[in-house]
Amino acid sequence: MAEKGKKIPKRRLSIENISNRTEEEKGFDDMVAITLGDKSKLSDAKTTDPSNKKLLDSFGDVISKDVHKRKILKIIAVICIAVAVTVGVGFEYYREQTDGKIRVNYSAEDLVGEDYKAVVRKLEKQGFTNVETEAIDDLVTGWVTEEGEVEAVEIDGDDDFSSNLRYYPDAEVIVKYHTFDN
Repeated sequence: MAEKGKKIPKRRLSIENISNRTEEEKGFDDMVAITLGDKSKLSDAKTTDPSNKKLLDSFGDVISKDVHKRKILKIIAVICIAVAVTVGVGFEYYREQTDGKIRVNYSAEDLVGEDYKAVVRKLEKQGFTNVETEAIDDLVTGWVTEEGEVEAVEIDGDDDFSSNLRYYPDAEVIVKYHTFDN
């Protein structure tokens, strides 16, 4: 069994000879106490003399005003950032509304494998006016790939588009789908 270690004696921190401290040392301790908001730690001589008490109170006021100013500046900075983001989003929305283009809202991957009639309806619902279909006569049994399943969609010649891309409503859209060989 492991043997317990020796007890460590407690150390006490005390300043026994406060009277030998210089005024500079006492003043530094007082400034720290005021900055931390604990006026109970101030040296007795400083708080009993009315002129020193007035000086310490004014120092405390300066510190509290500085803290208050910092809080106000942080609030103003947060408000400025929020306004800048809002304005940026607003300009982007306005630009999207005035350039005449429409968003696809579907990636090419989203449409592949669906029924071609459903894909045509989706794209027309988005606002595309020039949607054409192209049959691929490659099915023999229809077990692996079903009849009418979309192979690819091209918008303005692009068959690898993402959902956030935007095109003019009259852009050429071709929906390629599988069908049985006639």
